[in-house]
Amino acid sequence: MKFKLIFILFNIVILFSFLIIFLMPLFMLGWQYTTVFWSDNWYLPVIFFLILGGLNGYFAFNWKWFTLLEREDWDGLISHLEEQVYTKKRYRDQQVRILINAYLMKSRTEDIQRLEGRLKEQKQGMRTRFALSLGIPYLLADDPQRMESYFHEFLSKGGKEAPWITWNYSFALMLQKKTEEARQHLKGLLESNPPVTVHMLTLYLLDAFSPTDEVIAKTVQEGRGELVARFSEKKLQEEIERQRSNLQVVILGKLIQEAKGWLYSEVPAP
Repeated sequence: MKFKLIFILFNIVILFSFLIIFLMPLFMLGWQYTTVFWSDNWYLPVIFFLILGGLNGYFAFNWKWFTLLEREDWDGLISHLEEQVYTKKRYRDQQVRILINAYLMKSRTEDIQRLEGRLKEQKQGMRTRFALSLGIPYLLADDPQRMESYFHEFLSKGGKEAPWITWNYSFALMLQKKTEEARQHLKGLLESNPPVTVHMLTLYLLDAFSPTDEVIAKTVQEGRGELVARFSEKKLQEEIERQRSNLQVVILGKLIQEAKGWLYSEVPAP
């Protein structure tokens, strides 16, 4: 079992490194100076073993879901984490994140919504932190009105997820043909200098307004030119791949590839 082996090797390496450091004065300075060094720094081994004990305690406490994750036993992992969340009411960010991923691996989007409902009742702050991941069922469902309502709630959320939330909200508006409101949000998103994938998708949606809006058409043309100048098609694909830890990028994979094809279909002048 790889995880067990890594755990054992980790402890061996840490203990061996500590012994080398702790015994180094004996080899370099002799016994007399070593006893002085040890007496003056007696607290260092205590701190070391407290830290090591804390790390080992963390692994031991989470041993079951680590091993289930290693075996890719998604059903077993889901059952274990659901017991932690729903039965024991232990809400930890890492476990909730893994539970959402496991639900997606098994295509159980309705369970993501059930989790979102539970967090809304009992852990609103955690629901806000995971707003983007918990919103995936709304992206996948054929119900743009509910999608709009959900992401509208988190428009004021800051942090690295904010551009994606704004884009999702704008996308929901466009699906409902609320074009003017969508246009304003997309223009504001573009002005906020979003990450490259969001930037590309924003230009892609804004291009729908180009035939009837000369200002938007110019903005899209200039934006495409800037992106093409900054990123070759290969480099942009590498950037997209680096972001695949973001579930949003995985879910929108087909649309992202369509947008990338559009971006390089006719390279506009910078």
